[in-house]
Amino acid sequence: MKESDLYQDVKNWLYDYLKSHYKTAEIIVEDTHNIKLSDFIFRKGLTDKFPHYRVFDIKTDITGVITRKNQLSTLVFVECKITKITLTNVGQLLGYSIVADPVLSFLISPKGISRSLFNLLHKYNRYDVLFYKKDNNKRIRIVSWVVSRKEPLWEAEYPPYIQGH
Repeated sequence: MKESDLYQDVKNWLYDYLKSHYKTAEIIVEDTHNIKLSDFIFRKGLTDKFPHYRVFDIKTDITGVITRKNQLSTLVFVECKITKITLTNVGQLLGYSIVADPVLSFLISPKGISRSLFNLLHKYNRYDVLFYKKDNNKRIRIVSWVVSRKEPLWEAEYPPYIQGH
């Protein structure tokens, strides 16, 4: 399996997920692993919705855009991994999320998380490494991906999401 094998199913899931949570919004979800976020925003004609788009010199695997009338749009990121998720993977997505401030930021893998990341989060209770905007409680959500079901295994989310999905 290659990482790119996950993209279509993750893209479909994210679109459905966002449509169910943002019912009146316009939703765009694209495979953006090979395009800079700034170029994606420009090509979609969304530069007025993201005034600082030119500094988004990053590439996320899957990007979602939530657009509501008379508001700036918001971003959603998904990074896909086919190996166990490591602290290095968290650091990559954390950097992207600090720069672009998405409303949601997911890190998914069918293999779950590495032992060292598990220990960091659980044994040492260092969930703080997942937060990219603490005043808004925005954090990376690490979720195991179930290939056969083409959806996340919410019961295996790190950290556990208390208010539902």
